[in-house]
Amino acid sequence: TDTTLAKAREIKTQRIKESIKETIQKLLSQDIQPTKYKINKRTGISFITINKYYQSILNEVKNEIGA
Repeated sequence: TDTTLAKAREIKTQRIKESIKETIQKLLSQDIQPTKYKINKRTGISFITINKYYQSILNEVKNEIGA
């Protein structure tokens, strides 16, 4: 049971991270500075969760596009 719960959490976390990443990419492609507020408004993900992953995902996206 414990491993099933852990796997479910891991899957949910990956989906949330992917959603944040996609939103950051969309904002950047529209020449809009991605802020935590804009990500919250577009995804509905809580600020607490966004704060956990925002900087690392933003860095990852910027590295991918070479910015």
